[in-house]
Amino acid sequence: MNKERLNGVIFFTVMLVVIALWLIKTLNISYPVTITSVTRSGELSVVGEGKVDVVPDIAYINVGITVNNAGSVSDARSGIDSVNNKIIDSLKNLKIPKKDIKTTNYSVSPNYTYDNNENRRENGENFDRKHS
Repeated sequence: MNKERLNGVIFFTVMLVVIALWLIKTLNISYPVTITSVTRSGELSVVGEGKVDVVPDIAYINVGITVNNAGSVSDARSGIDSVNNKIIDSLKNLKIPKKDIKTTNYSVSPNYTYDNNENRRENGENFDRKHS
């Protein structure tokens, strides 16, 4: 009976060791236990990401009118004023306040032609008007 009891104790011990090793592996227990020391710093580091979805409330529109080779300044101005007024009325119909419509360029210049790159002669007016 002594021998049977000794075999039972050995079997129980082996089974206990096998179960302990299985638990150590499964629970990821590491031996030897390491002791770490922590030093504290006065720094705070933050990393993050943000996203905002909004509907835009501002749009920039640039429109312009150009008349080349008009017979005279008054011809160019009357033609461009007619188109210009239609553009401004269209912008107002889009609910754009008049204070937000600005003239960014208004220029009148003579148009010249050259004969053999020497003789310059005026043959009309160029007129340019732009709005933003």
